[in-house]
Amino acid sequence: MLASDLLDTPIVICPEMSEADFSREWQLAKQRSRMTDLLIQGRIDWEVYLDFMAEQGYEPCDLLDAAEENLDFAIKEGILIER
Repeated sequence: MLASDLLDTPIVICPEMSEADFSREWQLAKQRSRMTDLLIQGRIDWEVYLDFMAEQGYEPCDLLDAAEENLDFAIKEGILIER
């Protein structure tokens, strides 16, 4: 499992979304994924990452809670975590 998979950066798709809405959400999801990868690589610090995610509408404490739950699950299941 990649370490970046421990941090949730979902995309929510609804049937009533227009093509433009979907495209916008897809681009935002790719930006979140890129920022997560930069964090894991050590190219940005946590403050920059959490500020960016807050601007995207994600509460830092919720992100950290989800990451901790995902890490606990991976450890319990014996899943190897790598950068």
